[in-house]
Amino acid sequence: MSQQMKKVLWAFDPYTDIRETWDRSQEAVKALQQGDGVTVQPVYVMGADQLEWVGHLEAPQLQSIKPYVQKAFDSRLAQLDVTLEDAVILENDQDSRNSDIETLLNYAKKSQADLLLINTHAREGVERFFMGSFAETLALRSQIPVLFVSPKSKEIK
Repeated sequence: MSQQMKKVLWAFDPYTDIRETWDRSQEAVKALQQGDGVTVQPVYVMGADQLEWVGHLEAPQLQSIKPYVQKAFDSRLAQLDVTLEDAVILENDQDSRNSDIETLLNYAKKSQADLLLINTHAREGVERFFMGSFAETLALRSQIPVLFVSPKSKEIK
């Protein structure tokens, strides 16, 4: 007997500006919300390793950057035509992608998420080699089903 899906966490980077990914993500959210009582909560992991463009930041410094991240997150959400739960920014003061993933997975478990919806950049080749893949590592570690949406995803009708 399968369990009915109730809670979806939608993890995305508000700084990504790939229109096709946002379009496919909205379609996925709308399709998932057709299920009875399914809620979708946007989340973003704000980790010290992701903020290297402003220099390495420690935990107290992350707090000073959070209002700017919140503004970007809110701005991105305002552009979308979907109903969502209140967005959450998860803070991770560790300097690694692996700890960002653990932060997300711990929150997913704590919030009893049934599915993780993940926007990806669909990087390939040298760019993927140097940038790594948050999505791939997440999929390998998650005990919760993961649905990926990329710029190459087909339109959901």
